[in-house]
Amino acid sequence: LKEKEITCVTATHDSEEALAFADNILLLKDGRKETYGSPQQLFDSFSTEYQGSFFGEISVLESELISERSETKFAYLLPHQLSVSLEKIGLEVKVQDSFYRGTHYLIVASYSDKPVYFNHVKPLVSGDTVYLKKANGAR
Repeated sequence: LKEKEITCVTATHDSEEALAFADNILLLKDGRKETYGSPQQLFDSFSTEYQGSFFGEISVLESELISERSETKFAYLLPHQLSVSLEKIGLEVKVQDSFYRGTHYLIVASYSDKPVYFNHVKPLVSGDTVYLKKANGAR
């Protein structure tokens, strides 16, 4: 289609498909335009929980909890944007569950009864406390 410059419009709920094949993504909410842009633009700069949730599990945290100087009150983070701190600094969370994802484990934890999602190289024990920080390179 690209070689022959043929326009193709598809509808999908699969973010991996959209990221891999789309030139542009129109994200709808309740039948109305939520946001529009290239896959990289949308993935790198979503500004609401709804927009971020298109790409998977999303943690909604108060900006100051992760030392983010921001005009917005909340930070919306995907699991790869948080990592475990070896020091007792950052966001203290309680591990709820670990899910094997092939290349990593998706860890579900809680902070103030709200879910927090992050990736880790091995499963963590339910009930354990860990400290999180923004991962290197996270926006």
